[in-house]
Amino acid sequence: MANNVPQPRQPIPVAQVQLANNGFQQAMLKTVLETIPQLTEENYSIWKDQITALLMLRGVFQAINNPAVPLGESNNAELTMLLLSKIDSVTHANVVMADNSSSAQKLWASIKDLFASSQSSNRARMFNNFLYIKFQEDGIEKFVTDTKIAIKKLVDVGVELPQDILTYLVLFKFPTSLQTLKHQIMHSKKDLNVEFVCNHLIQFNNKFKAEPAESSKTTLEAALFSSKGKSTNLQNSGSGQQSKQCKAGFHNPKQDENHKSNNCWHLHPNKAPDWWQESQAEWK
Repeated sequence: MANNVPQPRQPIPVAQVQLANNGFQQAMLKTVLETIPQLTEENYSIWKDQITALLMLRGVFQAINNPAVPLGESNNAELTMLLLSKIDSVTHANVVMADNSSSAQKLWASIKDLFASSQSSNRARMFNNFLYIKFQEDGIEKFVTDTKIAIKKLVDVGVELPQDILTYLVLFKFPTSLQTLKHQIMHSKKDLNVEFVCNHLIQFNNKFKAEPAESSKTTLEAALFSSKGKSTNLQNSGSGQQSKQCKAGFHNPKQDENHKSNNCWHLHPNKAPDWWQESQAEWK
């Protein structure tokens, strides 16, 4: 009977637990190091978040931000090598000087001064970068990405504009071919913010890419209408098909047997939705 008595579990040795924890930490450090990109002019926000997470994992984040706290020779050498290996050549030329090349704390401070300084000159530089983003009709995704990055840079240097002001500045960049989309966004009942505008642009871009290329002269505006079944048939102007279309104040019963005069928007524009009325006004 005595042999059936369950034996108490032996505690895992502390040294074994510490070894397992160290192994896990080393694996995490290796993974993080591999995913951190080199610092460039465009990716400071992402780079800073990833480097900060790594410094916190190593337990040196507070020390590297406080010159009064000595890092120790080993930590300083390790962090200096880390920072130097994770910046590109342009950034290296701007931040690495004779007086900071062997100090991780000074290097870290120089990087923050270059990319996140709240000095008026740096704030003005970041704001100008945002203002001069150009909207290319064949590069909607790039415009959305550039806009989000520029706004994040503004926040990094302490420039936080109200969301509605930022949104109006973004909408102001829309080309004339997207005025209808701009009006739809501005007349939406939802609160205007940059994320809302960017989502509309991405949705429109996806629909535009899904549309078959009917002509090399097809514009983004025509694609917007056709993607929602609202085409104004500009491509058919002057053709025989145009005679079948209803016109302002005129209903053609031959256009479609299911299209009745009492439902004709050209005869009764007050029954038409806002987007149709806006598009008609746009093309007059």
